[in-house]
Amino acid sequence: MKRKLIYLFAVAATAAAAFPQSAEFPRFLLVFELLFLLVMAVLVRIFARRIELSMELSKQVMTRGSCVEVQLFVKNPTAFPTGEIRAEITVRDVSGWQPGAQDAPQKHAAQRMAGRQPDAQDDRKKHAAQRMAERQAGRQCAQKNMTVSMDAGRRSRDCWTTKISPVHCGLLEITVDSVWVSDYMGVCRKKLRGPFAVRHVSVLPRIYPVQQGTDLRQSGAREGWQDEIAARAGSDTQEIFDTRIYQRGDTLRKIHWKLSAKTDELMVKEFSMPTDEAVRIAADTGGAVTGISAETMDRFLENTAAFAALCLEQGYPCELLWYQADERKICSRRFEREEEMHGALEELLGVRPCDDSESALLFEDVQEDDEQGIWRLRLDGTAEQGGRSMTVKLEGRDG
Repeated sequence: MKRKLIYLFAVAATAAAAFPQSAEFPRFLLVFELLFLLVMAVLVRIFARRIELSMELSKQVMTRGSCVEVQLFVKNPTAFPTGEIRAEITVRDVSGWQPGAQDAPQKHAAQRMAGRQPDAQDDRKKHAAQRMAERQAGRQCAQKNMTVSMDAGRRSRDCWTTKISPVHCGLLEITVDSVWVSDYMGVCRKKLRGPFAVRHVSVLPRIYPVQQGTDLRQSGAREGWQDEIAARAGSDTQEIFDTRIYQRGDTLRKIHWKLSAKTDELMVKEFSMPTDEAVRIAADTGGAVTGISAETMDRFLENTAAFAALCLEQGYPCELLWYQADERKICSRRFEREEEMHGALEELLGVRPCDDSESALLFEDVQEDDEQGIWRLRLDGTAEQGGRSMTVKLEGRDG
């Protein structure tokens, strides 16, 4: 704006010197200044239509405290170098526990686990509507704005790079919201409204060892639970529990062909219940219906990750459960490998706070069928199992 005012003042001074006098040079200079302004305005509009912006992240999943590299690319297909290009980059936390957040964590995790990039075009369509809905509701997610300046040579593709180090766990949405294209002197400027590029990165909790070193399965298991599991039908194809006559709806892979040939009737196999039943961990966000702080959520996620990692370390499969308050349903994810655990933690970023009466629904059904005692991790940093409670302490974590 300052450069524009200076240039207009120069044009006005030239006009004042040209018309009262009959000198040709001031008039020539005035025409030149006006034509130059017109050419710059046309070039700015051409640049605004032709330049292409894109953004890439060095990773889609990271651990809290590490860095992600953000690269903003500007492609200029024209035969002229651009003037100044200013882009406004917004970094927003759209985790499920943040006010105003949508279902982005579950969608992003599902798309990444499916082996494809999140749909940027679909994100752009929903971005404006989401921001409008937040403003109307008077809610705003935690965000940080950055303004960057760069230029692009003729028929070139230039890059601007920065690093972002998130302080808290969550799902970050990095968006190029607005772009300003200026001429070489900064007199004419054209604003383009986005979003032009939308990317997401999941910030997972650090994994600390549990100080207690508790055997998560045996500490709460009833005596003889393995014999009870083995004594009822299930889905373990390694052990046949019983055989029976074929019924409509049975799959062909369960047919016992040798026995069927002997009896002249179709016989099917019933398999035993697997003896490696997963340790169940319930991530309980009850008692925080008014919202929770980022620090509290960090510790809660770290506790959950530590217990899940301890299960895998002790050789037990793990099943993570949580209550999805907006959908009023119990979500679960079973995993036996570290990569699968990271996917489960990504989905847990979408959990929302609820009151105790809602979170109680998490245990009404699962505790009745649980043979070993479900671990209940709470926001206050405690872990409960089988009527006993303990404070979770992790090695290497401050506080």
